[in-house]
Amino acid sequence: MSNALRIGNRSISYEQAKEMLFPELIPQKGNEAMLSTVPHEKVEDMAVVFRLDLLSESGMMMSTRVNQAILDGFGVTADQIKQDALENAPHTHPASLRSMREVLGDMMGGFPVPGPDPGRKSRRLKNDARVFLPAKTMSRRLEWRISAHGRG
Repeated sequence: MSNALRIGNRSISYEQAKEMLFPELIPQKGNEAMLSTVPHEKVEDMAVVFRLDLLSESGMMMSTRVNQAILDGFGVTADQIKQDALENAPHTHPASLRSMREVLGDMMGGFPVPGPDPGRKSRRLKNDARVFLPAKTMSRRLEWRISAHGRG
């Protein structure tokens, strides 16, 4: 079905790579030039692009944005990438709804982070890879949007 693609010193088939696909939400504004070169899906004023999650030899997470060269290398369509990335997301990058203070605290290694006004609730959808996505992108069954539940 697909070809292998050489990434760094590894050769990866699409069968292997499709398990490493995940969606990423970015603003359309300011990214117009990049969006013209990559498969993406528009969601209001944002765009969902697709990435390959690659582990470096040191064990650190690395990822690359899927572009036309990657599609051509694997011999797959943008629709196939999108379908596989959206199917993988709930399993490879499970989400949780947490306050921005909690997210920042985790990113700071558990150090306390000063919070906003206690009466103001701010929620963001986060996953273990610290990739922030809207709830609708993470699961097709989840039909509400973060903005409907309070934007910080």
